[in-house]
Amino acid sequence: MTALVVIRAGHLRRRITITQAEVNYVQTYGASNAGLQAGDILTARALLYGVLLPSGADAAMALAQSYGPGIPAFVRKMNALARKLHMRDTNFTNFDGLQKTDVSTPADLIRLGEAAMREPAFRQVVDRRRWSLPARPHRHHYFWRNSNLLLKRYPGVIGIKTGWTPPAGECLLFYAIHRKKVLIGVILDSAPTNSGVTFVDAAKLLNWGFHLNVRIRPPTPLPLTPRLAVGG
Repeated sequence: MTALVVIRAGHLRRRITITQAEVNYVQTYGASNAGLQAGDILTARALLYGVLLPSGADAAMALAQSYGPGIPAFVRKMNALARKLHMRDTNFTNFDGLQKTDVSTPADLIRLGEAAMREPAFRQVVDRRRWSLPARPHRHHYFWRNSNLLLKRYPGVIGIKTGWTPPAGECLLFYAIHRKKVLIGVILDSAPTNSGVTFVDAAKLLNWGFHLNVRIRPPTPLPLTPRLAVGG
């Protein structure tokens, strides 16, 4: 939802300065992050990669501060868009989904996924396995890997987003195309820890939906700290 609010607002060339507040936030809460460094200037489009590939709470916070402007205003925009999308059982209280008061349901997350994947700017990001941002005088070099390990392992998968928090467990919102047939699905609380089981479970559902027999071994998950489960 954080990414969708930003994309619909537009102005993705907007230059955003990373502050010490974003760095302190991920360090204080042990949140998954994009490794942003205070003083660097990145475009909103670049920060979307930082949000959606490594689940960077620091990148999400920087976008929320800029596009709110300020976090309370941004969260109001998230909830307003949720209502517009008829996500009746969803409530956002933060930009990254790490609060226990951030709640949603499988049906609502499907609605969110469908809306997000209709945006070319969103699809372009979540389909990337990795993304590199070269160093410039005003920023460091960044290299991000997509935490969605189903990409390129199951044919036709082009998104969408992983998630993990202690209350939500291991989660995945996924999207795939096979012979012009589109399937979107969500798995919540697939495992209590980040074991990669969610990717196997998603493959089983895709096999059922596409009438295929693609075998996916549990991939070795990327090292993770609590990551965006709802807001990202």
